[in-house]
Amino acid sequence: MLKLDQKEFSDFIKKGLLLQFPIFTDFLKMDNDILTIEYPSRTKQIELWITTQDLEITVGMDNKDGVCFMHFHILQTDFYNREDELKSAINSINNIFNGTEILVFIGDKIFLSDNPEEIIREYATNEIAELKKWIEI
Repeated sequence: MLKLDQKEFSDFIKKGLLLQFPIFTDFLKMDNDILTIEYPSRTKQIELWITTQDLEITVGMDNKDGVCFMHFHILQTDFYNREDELKSAINSINNIFNGTEILVFIGDKIFLSDNPEEIIREYATNEIAELKKWIEI
């Protein structure tokens, strides 16, 4: 695939995400050719966000106070394949929505993991961990 500029990249990702997640339509905005989607959880306790800033897909979550507690980048570093990058983003978002990735609440920290027991062992020394799926928040 040819290298895309910021607008072309954002348009490509927007089209792909909206095909898979039409619910995002009401939660997207374009600013300076950068796509941002801010999708609240059912209870508005957490907001899932996606951006195309710097020609890469970044997925993150903010708490109800707007503080980012986690984010990750989806970037194909070995080759320039935007289709694979989009597929990886869709897969990651699906894993959040279908509960494969669990939100682990420990004190004032929140983690996203498909292996919450590992997170609990590492971070919940004297605190109680609460596990929730996206659909529960």
